[in-house]
Amino acid sequence: NGAPRPRGSATAFSFAREEWCEFEVLDRDALAPRQSFDGPAIVMEATTTSYVDAGLRGVVHDSGALVLTDSE
Repeated sequence: NGAPRPRGSATAFSFAREEWCEFEVLDRDALAPRQSFDGPAIVMEATTTSYVDAGLRGVVHDSGALVLTDSE
């Protein structure tokens, strides 16, 4: 699957970079199983928001879970 299409961006503090920077804002419902993305990103859904800092990669598991791993 290709890269997810961001719904926008937001300025947030990156603890990994120790500075304010732009985070892609992704719609959780638009992420398909096995689709991946790299942080920094903010994943929005109806009941929660996931903060994915720089240096992390998110992958949607076949079960629908969002799995975060170190991308470096």
